[in-house]
Amino acid sequence: MTAGTNKAEPQKPRRGMEFLRKLTAVVRNGFRTLMPTCQQVSRLQSASIEQPQPFARRMGLQLHLMLCKWCRRYGRQIRLLHEIAHDHSDKVAQATLDNLSPEAQARLRRSLRGESQ
Repeated sequence: MTAGTNKAEPQKPRRGMEFLRKLTAVVRNGFRTLMPTCQQVSRLQSASIEQPQPFARRMGLQLHLMLCKWCRRYGRQIRLLHEIAHDHSDKVAQATLDNLSPEAQARLRRSLRGESQ
């Protein structure tokens, strides 16, 4: 027996516990990736419009959307809004408060304050 052999044996349980902690974290994160919450899915759908997502996230998103009609509806709505804004980007850029009539400005202010007419 060498001194190096004795030192390696007591470290095996530590390595085993470290491995189990890492494995538990991977499984936990993997489950979150494969079955995200509605809040995570709404953020993921918004992010997916702008940039491609990793395979595991896309699969989690698809799995959730198969089960949740509310998230499917939200996804359709944000894609439609994105398309409309993209198609009319010149009009969106020109739409400022100064371009509105005084009556429209007053209606908008009342609406934002929650006041009725």
